[in-house]
Amino acid sequence: MGWRVHGIFGFLTGLVKGLVLCAIVFVALTIIFKPADPSGGTAAAVNAPAAQPQAPDAAATPEVQPAANPAVAPSAAQRQLAAFERNAMPFNMPISTRGLAVILVAPVGFDLAPLAGLPLTVAIDPVTQGQNIGAYRAYGFEVLTLLRGGIRDSVPDISQAIATMTGSVGVFDEAISSNPAANITLLSLLGEYGLAYVGQTGFGGILGQVGEAGLPAMSISATVSSAMSGSEARLALDNATRNALETGNQVVVVQMDNLILDVLLSWASTPKPRGLVLAPVSAVLRQP
Repeated sequence: MGWRVHGIFGFLTGLVKGLVLCAIVFVALTIIFKPADPSGGTAAAVNAPAAQPQAPDAAATPEVQPAANPAVAPSAAQRQLAAFERNAMPFNMPISTRGLAVILVAPVGFDLAPLAGLPLTVAIDPVTQGQNIGAYRAYGFEVLTLLRGGIRDSVPDISQAIATMTGSVGVFDEAISSNPAANITLLSLLGEYGLAYVGQTGFGGILGQVGEAGLPAMSISATVSSAMSGSEARLALDNATRNALETGNQVVVVQMDNLILDVLLSWASTPKPRGLVLAPVSAVLRQP
């Protein structure tokens, strides 16, 4: 009887051991032959080949975002007015008021200090008077570059004159006819530097081309010559005043000497008609 019990117990013990061994073998085989984790687990990441860069899709078109309220680019004429605006003297031209601009042309060394503080414009020779541009502006005068004679007909001289007159609002062109090549150069420089043009001739000459380019331009309406008597000079100034009041803004050129200086001082101190003001040339050019 005892040997039977002992035999059964041994059989059960061996069976349990066999089952345990089978389970261990099954688990080991499962681990070894388990398929790769499709979700990209750790084992897959270790054994997977290095990822190759993917070529961009040649047919793909990037999405273009529309610009939000793009600013309007300034016109060429607006960009060109730098020197004219920068060098203009502050002046408030009342609305519905006509302006009379007086441009002084004085000999070298002539003293314009008695006129200081008046809203006048002086045209100066860039070679013989250019060094005085700061003094004239300190008087409150606007400055124009005076183009005459050899300078006006020479392309290099025009270029040099305009480049050195850094405080000028524009040019006063005394020429009635001139070298076509010099005209082309002058027109180009006016646009490049942003300068106004005051000329002797009407809109049939370079004045018309300047206006078409969108730059400030005007022809002179009268000249007070140093060859005039005192009474003639005063009459010319009074006529210019009346014409400006009746027909619109005017530009008058005054060739200075001591007699004309006295006449100009007397005329400037006389009250002007209502609706007319003495103004720097930039204010007259701004307001048609």
